[in-house]
Amino acid sequence: MLLSPAPLPGTLAAMDALADLIEDLHHRAHRAWADGDGSRAGALARLGLRHDPGHPGLLGVLGAAELQAGRAAEAALLFRRALERASADPAAWHNLGVALLGAGHQAQAIVAWQGALARDPARADTVFNLARAHDEQDHPAQARPWYTRAARLGQDGAAFHPLGTLLIRTGEVEAGEQWLRAAVCHDPAHAGATTNLGWLRRRQGNLDHALRLHERAVRLTPTLADAHWNRASVLLAQGRYPEGFAEWEWRTRRPGWPFVDPPVPPWTTQPLAGRTLLVLAEQGAGDMIQMARFLPALAAQGARVVVEAPPGLAGPLAGVSGVAAVVPYGEPETLLAQGADFQVRAFSLPQRLGLTAGQLPACTFPYLPCPPPAVLPAAPASQPGPPPLRVGVCWSGNPAFVENAVRAAPLAAFAPLATVPGVCLYSLQLGDPARALPGAGLPITDLAPLLADYGATAAVLMALDLVITTDTSVAHLAGALGRPGLVLLAAHCDWRWGIQGQACAWYPSLTLLRQTRLGDWSGVVAEAAGLMEARARRQESARRSDTPAPACP
Repeated sequence: MLLSPAPLPGTLAAMDALADLIEDLHHRAHRAWADGDGSRAGALARLGLRHDPGHPGLLGVLGAAELQAGRAAEAALLFRRALERASADPAAWHNLGVALLGAGHQAQAIVAWQGALARDPARADTVFNLARAHDEQDHPAQARPWYTRAARLGQDGAAFHPLGTLLIRTGEVEAGEQWLRAAVCHDPAHAGATTNLGWLRRRQGNLDHALRLHERAVRLTPTLADAHWNRASVLLAQGRYPEGFAEWEWRTRRPGWPFVDPPVPPWTTQPLAGRTLLVLAEQGAGDMIQMARFLPALAAQGARVVVEAPPGLAGPLAGVSGVAAVVPYGEPETLLAQGADFQVRAFSLPQRLGLTAGQLPACTFPYLPCPPPAVLPAAPASQPGPPPLRVGVCWSGNPAFVENAVRAAPLAAFAPLATVPGVCLYSLQLGDPARALPGAGLPITDLAPLLADYGATAAVLMALDLVITTDTSVAHLAGALGRPGLVLLAAHCDWRWGIQGQACAWYPSLTLLRQTRLGDWSGVVAEAAGLMEARARRQESARRSDTPAPACP
């Protein structure tokens, strides 16, 4: 049997010297990284890896440096190499997960973090990353236990804020508030938790306290767009429009803002005579309908007004006084072909025009064109007798909107409307919420086939005597057409509907009915049923005397 010869003494000395050199480079690389010099740390790690290409510590430092430089895929490869010799190291598994997430491989990142926790179950940063990954995938049920575990493990309170906001989003408001308060208590300078606690105070109806929290958050982090936007919503609800709309401009800096402005100079009140102005679409159709009232004022300043129309709104917007052209949303080349001098987002118009609450409604009605009434299908009245009051109902807005769960009502809540005598109910509901209609057992005729776009919907509204809706684009359309309507509002409603009373400053033909308790629709539906019945009686009385019924309920 052949034996390997023993290393010579000089060879041993050289090996020891090389090992010392590698460890010295490892130590210096770590120190450079700790000092915030990622570039130097990476250079030292590369030098050490020339002598020991599989050194896990050096691979880890270089991977961190690559990740810091934005090279997540390269970092992931380095962390995988480190794990070949240090598979029991939870830090290497954790870092691999971070790199994989940065490279866009979220599912693989979750597997890596699970590997880290298999080796160190008490690693709080890994638990927090798992929670956040599930949260970003919109899986709150999976995220919640991880956030809870991270909150109990972590000493820095990093999980308190996201756990609180997740609980509030899923309806556990009291528990969420406790975690938000814990976040602010643990870190009084946490601007995000402070403004979210202010948002909760606004939802609870305490506007003054909400405003103080939002303003504190702005002082803590002046660049936090959410804090400015939350502050704006309180100011606008209070009717402080000049301040509120100035803060509303921060909406374009919020995370997830979906629009990209065309390469055209912004309009910031420069003279418009002889100029072409692009008015760009905003977030929802209701927003665009609400802001369309300002388009004639722009034309009155001498502008050629070109409007970008959200889906389904091109026809109605083309008929607004002073609009020269309409471009459907999603056609940037057509938009640029208009040769515009300036561009402005639709919801920036109140700020640019200096709107105050006392100037509302700031238009004449109707400001959208009123098409000929549609021919409605025959529908059974709730009770036999003379021609019924024709009432359109809509119980939900866009389910994808984050606040829709609060502002939408279940169709079953509208059941008392079907018992009012002398009334014929028609559904104006579209999308997934309309699926509840066939099995509801309510005498409501579905008009979805007639609602191809907002122009067609406007024709339907012209044929109805009354609209009853939650906070939806149908409410805005009815108001813009000057049609009578009842808007059923959640106890925590959008700023544009004000904070009290039935009168609607933006749309005088609408009557606002407000929940007294969040989630309880019984009171406002009963109120709507009473007003609807009174209107049906007035219409019958007017029919008998050949005089028109009043315009409002």
